[in-house]
Amino acid sequence: MTKIFNHILTILFCLGTQSFLAQDECDGTDITNPIISASMQTGDGSCGYPQPAAIATDNSGGMVQLDVSLEISSAPAVCMLVQPDIGDNLCDYADIASMLLMSMPAEYKFYTVESGSWTAADDGTAHISAIVHCNAHPNGKFAVDVNFSSGMTWDQWSGIPGRSYKADCGGVGSEHPNWMYYIMSSGSLIGFGDFQGSQYTLTHAPGNYQYGYQVGLGANNYSDELGSGGWFVYTGTLIDNGVTISTYSGAGDFMFRHDCYPAENILQYVYTATDVCDNSSVFTQEILTCGTEGPLLANMPLAGTVMTPCEMEAWQPIWLPDSCDGLFTYTTSYAMGNVEGSNDYLVTITIDAMACGVPRSYSFSVVIPEESELPCIDTSCIADINGDEIVTTSDVIALIADFLTENELTDLNQDGVVNIPDLLIVISSFGSMCN
Repeated sequence: MTKIFNHILTILFCLGTQSFLAQDECDGTDITNPIISASMQTGDGSCGYPQPAAIATDNSGGMVQLDVSLEISSAPAVCMLVQPDIGDNLCDYADIASMLLMSMPAEYKFYTVESGSWTAADDGTAHISAIVHCNAHPNGKFAVDVNFSSGMTWDQWSGIPGRSYKADCGGVGSEHPNWMYYIMSSGSLIGFGDFQGSQYTLTHAPGNYQYGYQVGLGANNYSDELGSGGWFVYTGTLIDNGVTISTYSGAGDFMFRHDCYPAENILQYVYTATDVCDNSSVFTQEILTCGTEGPLLANMPLAGTVMTPCEMEAWQPIWLPDSCDGLFTYTTSYAMGNVEGSNDYLVTITIDAMACGVPRSYSFSVVIPEESELPCIDTSCIADINGDEIVTTSDVIALIADFLTENELTDLNQDGVVNIPDLLIVISSFGSMCN
């Protein structure tokens, strides 16, 4: 499931449009895509907010629009395939192995897994992708590709007449009620290295489906580790250094140990820059999810973003849940200052967030102009005190001063003056200045 959160980076739009106004209509000569200059930082993996600063430029000097979206997708759990421990192998094979080709001559029977993965989906399908080499001929290798379907629990599997489980060579047969059972729907072994030209088609065995491909603790029928295993029939040709070794079918076994990693979220910031001629470029930055280090937040203003008091009061962070789906809470605090060389206000906002009992703090600064129009609240009862023909922050501050005096109160945040932070408190507390 993918969720997409779109939010506009106003300050980036300003950077992209203020500098490149030479061409605001397409004259048909520009066929070059814009360039996105962005930080390649991949995030700290601990619920930081690693959105890179980005600017889009166009070599024709035209106008560029830069959009950003945050895309969230779920990566399934994946298990790396590893050579099993020989353990108490009751079948007493002559060599340790993760794949057996039982009908082959002894020197081509046993195979070791070099790398591979097992992935399973909620729809009952699964997949193996692996590289194995022949124990007696290490340069003789196969690429293993197998698809499975009809994943079932033991209750579902055993509910079909004739179905059972296999645990005669080892493993933990008592664990079979906790295994998953699959049917091999297709598979192949493609040779390379010394086995270049070899190719086998794999089908499920036994043909009556008495046993499935088993996944779970001890399920590989070889060791008591978490793993998977099952029979198959192989049909094709084995070639070793150009010499045909066999051209017949036979029975085989997979016996893998699983080293597994849980499902996780994949988060990406996707930047799209488009010029006036509809040439576009895309920059994607993958970031890491929260883990146990606290909630990951989105919709955080870039440093220096200009806001009115009403916009600041209305702003809320967006929580991006990872596997934790517990309660999300946050508190907001403000610190007041002035922009150097200006009468504009610099407000530092601190967010103390909590999700699933794990805290994390964020801090950023935004700019509030000395005079900000207030169209987002009911201003009908507020006089234009300073006579500039619009209701601005100074008018509201004057009203707050009257309100505080009438109620024999000092400034609400106790910083010694009545100013923007007091305005924020009044708006958030009363909802309307006319209350």
